[in-house]
Amino acid sequence: RIQIVGSDMREDLFAYLARRIHFKISEISIPNQSVLVLEHDYFEFEQKVGVNIEGIIGADIFKAYRISINYDTKTIKLSPSSPVAPRNYETIPLEVYRNKPYVSSIIELSDTTSVPVKLLIDTGAALALLLHTDTHPDLALPDEVIPGEVGIGLGGTIAGFLGRVKKLPIGNHNLQLSGVVTNFQELNSDLETSQLNARNGIIGNRILRRFQVILDYPQGKLYLKPNKRYRQKFEFDRSGLVLIVGGKNLNEYFVSKVIPNSPAAEAGIIRGDRITAINGTPTVLTTLEGVLQRLKRKSGKKVRFVLSRRGTKMKRHIILRDLI
Repeated sequence: RIQIVGSDMREDLFAYLARRIHFKISEISIPNQSVLVLEHDYFEFEQKVGVNIEGIIGADIFKAYRISINYDTKTIKLSPSSPVAPRNYETIPLEVYRNKPYVSSIIELSDTTSVPVKLLIDTGAALALLLHTDTHPDLALPDEVIPGEVGIGLGGTIAGFLGRVKKLPIGNHNLQLSGVVTNFQELNSDLETSQLNARNGIIGNRILRRFQVILDYPQGKLYLKPNKRYRQKFEFDRSGLVLIVGGKNLNEYFVSKVIPNSPAAEAGIIRGDRITAINGTPTVLTTLEGVLQRLKRKSGKKVRFVLSRRGTKMKRHIILRDLI
């Protein structure tokens, strides 16, 4: 039994270490791995993402390869590391520290403030960008932010604020993203600096999915090629609802939180309400992603809900609007 650190960098969690575990992933055999078995289901993935997930594989398995991630075809290709750069990709230097890849950039927070940052590349993070506000004196919150849960991981949800940064250049400024929806969080000052490698934040999947991605750990290189999502505007929920999933088939949607002063709060929707239909479509016929996409539609759109509250059926509607 060993102690591990939770995703909020504050909570102590526990797991058991199992040794000499053998994996077979497609045609790749990976022998003699050490595996952490969590003492409790700290992740609660099913509630958060609506998918049954039994575990996570990480850099101990991937670090010897060149990893190609194609979000369009939903495939990962593992091939031998090579010093030859792929054609038509932007080449970005990586710093690999304790098997974790980092890139450096200069973020434009506003017209007058630019900040040099070191960012962890996290292919498992379901967010665009996270900045640790207490790691640089200029990493202040934007004027327009809302309080919220900026992510989930070991230890549950991570509290912080949600806003936007003006520009995020990647590499030598040939790649540049604007109006990036960003999570802002303070770190635990008691955490060992060596665990963080002086990082200022995280780049996650909401950015990476805009590219074809190749990570080459042994060569210390990140290769990116824009795909059809590259120029899409970064959208954020316009309802004020935070949802979780339940039910045997993971197709029941419950309100976990309502952002104050949001359209959902003004409509009288409260925590614990179960959403049974949206715009006339029963929610059992869709996925969590499908529900969330309806809540990101253009400002001014009307969304009609059928709710169940302690066994009582009720109807509510909201008018979507920008929250950040």
